[in-house]
Amino acid sequence: MNIGILYNLVEEGKLQRGVPTDIVAENEVLDAVSAVKASLEHAGHEVLLLRVSSELLGELNELDLDVIFNLAEGLGGDTLAESKIAALLELLKIPYTGSNSRTLAICHDKFITKNILVSQGILTPAYQLIMEPNEPINTKLSYPLIVKPVWEDSSIGIGPDSVVYDEEHLRRKIRHILEVYLQPALVEEFIDGRELNVAILGSGGTVRALPLSEIVFNLPPGEEWVVSYEAKWIEGSKWYEGTCRSCPAELDPDTAARVKDLALKAYRAVGCSGYGRVDIRLREGIPYVLEVNPNPCLSPGHSGFVASIEADGMTFGQLVDIVLQSAIEKGRLKERSSDNKSELIKTKNLTMRPVKLCDVDILLSWFNDAENLRFMDDSGQISRGYLERELMKTSNDFDFIVSLGDKPIGFASVYNVDGKNMRGEISILIGETELQGRGYGSEIIMALLRFAFEKLMLHSLFASATVLNESSQRILAKAGFRKIGTRREYHKYEGEFLDEIFFDITEGDYKAMLSQFKTG
Repeated sequence: MNIGILYNLVEEGKLQRGVPTDIVAENEVLDAVSAVKASLEHAGHEVLLLRVSSELLGELNELDLDVIFNLAEGLGGDTLAESKIAALLELLKIPYTGSNSRTLAICHDKFITKNILVSQGILTPAYQLIMEPNEPINTKLSYPLIVKPVWEDSSIGIGPDSVVYDEEHLRRKIRHILEVYLQPALVEEFIDGRELNVAILGSGGTVRALPLSEIVFNLPPGEEWVVSYEAKWIEGSKWYEGTCRSCPAELDPDTAARVKDLALKAYRAVGCSGYGRVDIRLREGIPYVLEVNPNPCLSPGHSGFVASIEADGMTFGQLVDIVLQSAIEKGRLKERSSDNKSELIKTKNLTMRPVKLCDVDILLSWFNDAENLRFMDDSGQISRGYLERELMKTSNDFDFIVSLGDKPIGFASVYNVDGKNMRGEISILIGETELQGRGYGSEIIMALLRFAFEKLMLHSLFASATVLNESSQRILAKAGFRKIGTRREYHKYEGEFLDEIFFDITEGDYKAMLSQFKTG
């Protein structure tokens, strides 16, 4: 399958709120992207990396993707865009992994999440949403309390001093959230107990909780047992060094069963699917749901979710496959544009197969080669990301890698195919310069003509060559193309404007040429 991995990065200085160090958590996704990509490629899939941008989102429907592995948690520094990206995929009817846009929007707001949990009778710490610095505190809340940004995840905005014991400290933390994170503050009772992460896999009737993971605190006296931002992300800090994971957690069977049952109820209550994680605090044997994370971290070296997968006896590859299959079951795969996309062409000396993403490196070397650039329509350097997206677009192009034996030597294409008007264009490139001028160009052109007129059933083909490319002009003329005009000073190369020569051939020309060969 063709699979896109959608992810976002935040550039330095582009965070829309918070503090500069928050960027560490925002960009941890790269480890997960690399691991998921390797796993999917090992399973034989074509994988395209898609860093989220406004431009990319506008192109998604043009890409020939069966499914998207969704690791995107925002657009640039805007983490609130996470659910909007999923909503766009839904509108485009592109299947994607993980929970839907509704669930992502719910879980991004801790206050709404807790309201839903309470409505379903799921135990969660008492709470209040604070919109103004001096807003009265509900007298039913009792200290100690913990103060969090309502719209963040990954412990962003939670520090070692987020647990408060008096109103002065509470007001100071509330003001910090309102002024620095530009959002309401969630104040909830601090459950002083064991912290458990419950990894959950599946959707509908296949949902199951994996072995429990526990956060073990070995902090100096006086430090609160809280998974602060420092504890999660700032390596070398006393909070990072004093916070570790134990998986599976040491719990008696009855307690473990109650924790899992509560987590599964929370997972279902907010509509999670595919995979997710529920964070729970256990005090005096009573579990409280803290948060539900519908798209938890999948970085093998950092993720509690992956630790639970390993404790369950699964490999990372099996996890990726299960998440992928869940997405496939949710949405019908997009249909391929044409069976001819898998066409394999053989000539006397050459083999031509459809281009794949694994061909990007060699195509970049050919397209950006200074000698080849002299003869190409677009003489500008192209980037890897651009070329990968172009190769995966659902287009009317039929692109081939040309090989001599096992050695790739060039590129050929029938492109801009207009089936309604039965026309298209062709282009070839012998990328290996030492093999240019040996007759392979003519062999490729004839193969493209057969493919275009006999397989695609086109009526006419167009081709062009720069005035410098005398070899291509001779090959086209020999293959039956007719010169039909010149576009003057169109091709810019090294500061000089060069003419471009136009050629075309019709189905009738092609048949006449074949007839001449037979009689000759």
